[in-house]
Amino acid sequence: MPSNAASPALELQLFGTPTAVVRGQEARLPLKRALALLAYLAFNPGPVPRAHLAAMLWPDADESRARTRLRKLTFNIEEALGSGIFSSDGNSVALIGPAVQTDVLRFADFARRIVTAETLDDDTLAQARRWVAQGRRPLMEGGAFGSDLFDDWLKARSIEHEHLLARLLERVIGALGSRGDFASALDLAESLIALDLYREPSYVLLMRLHALQGHSAGVEAAYTRCAETLRAEFGIRPGPLTEQAYVRMSEDLRRLAEPAKVRFAGRGLGAVAYTSLGVGERTLVICPGFVCHIEIALEHPPFRAFVEALAERFRVILFDRRGVGLSERVRATSTPAAMAADVIAILDHADVPRAWLFGSSEGGLGAMHLAVGHPGRVEGLCLFGSLARGSA
Repeated sequence: MPSNAASPALELQLFGTPTAVVRGQEARLPLKRALALLAYLAFNPGPVPRAHLAAMLWPDADESRARTRLRKLTFNIEEALGSGIFSSDGNSVALIGPAVQTDVLRFADFARRIVTAETLDDDTLAQARRWVAQGRRPLMEGGAFGSDLFDDWLKARSIEHEHLLARLLERVIGALGSRGDFASALDLAESLIALDLYREPSYVLLMRLHALQGHSAGVEAAYTRCAETLRAEFGIRPGPLTEQAYVRMSEDLRRLAEPAKVRFAGRGLGAVAYTSLGVGERTLVICPGFVCHIEIALEHPPFRAFVEALAERFRVILFDRRGVGLSERVRATSTPAAMAADVIAILDHADVPRAWLFGSSEGGLGAMHLAVGHPGRVEGLCLFGSLARGSA
């Protein structure tokens, strides 16, 4: 876990069973009330009235006796720790600024920073996952001692912590999903749902993870689970945002499942397989790299989403050059001139006079060859990871 350069006199570990640690060793404090007092003061920096602390820690005692017990408790705590951590006067008690650190407050500082960060590098993501594992434990487990006032305060802090934990979980789950670590993301999504079974955005996030993998059954199961949970508890349906997300994801996955409509442009050297998406006025031809297969490529959700985003503005043509995928294999050659000929055949067959060319890797060579040899058929070039010439 992250730590400050200067070591505090006391570290309070409030996740799970509360403990006090001094110089790496657990300190034996006299009562549950000792940890309760330290935790309360850590969360409330600055002077806290003695009368309030006394009433919270000893609700059944009269004020004079409770204040006497408070003075004795603060003395016993400092004696057990071997250092002074309190600043006090006749009317209030406070912790000395840097003397005490708590894991819960360090978690909160970290989480608030991460949930607003634009990106997460691998080290930060790993650190966030460690904090999530720690933050999933209950606050001050077994720390109750019969004070309604303290119990109410602890309950409020726990709710606040769970809200922040949920936001951090969403951030981590999103980062894991974008990296393709769906197993870890799905496991944490279940933890997010467990925090609040009736929180619909958690189920939407679970649906999205399944949709990113192309799992329509997973999307359906997550939505059904949400709907049944809400109906059993409240007798209601999921809200409109959840319904819209479910319908949109289901329709996207059904569209992904539809096979590409493959056409064949034929010339003397054999047939070239191609397909098109979109109906834009301008045409964009994607010239593939070393390997390609248009049907398999369009079954991959991230690639399909990329092509469909382009198809909102262009008529996008994908093809398998001769020798690979669905195109003719016999007599095929893998040269820039051969790919340029493939594209010309497609443009003629599709009745496209001019097109933009997107050339990736080896496909960039064919796109450049066509632009040089047939400039009247090319509106422009977009090259990615390409090269001007190759070598053996």
